[in-house]
Amino acid sequence: ALGRRPNDSLVLSGQVAEVHFLGSVIRIQVAVAGQIISLDKFNQHDRSPPAVGAPVELRVSHHDLLVLAA
Repeated sequence: ALGRRPNDSLVLSGQVAEVHFLGSVIRIQVAVAGQIISLDKFNQHDRSPPAVGAPVELRVSHHDLLVLAA
């Protein structure tokens, strides 16, 4: 998710690389440490998505992580 909350355990700082409008969903691609992370958000008509190039913070719940090793 975008933005920091109190007591977040995992927050990544990055920069918006791309924003795609997909009807009721907005796909946001964020560059973090040379990698692209994609996230989907519901399109909220009262809020604009972040602009390409804008600095953002991503919060990740440890419940939502799946680590794959090669």
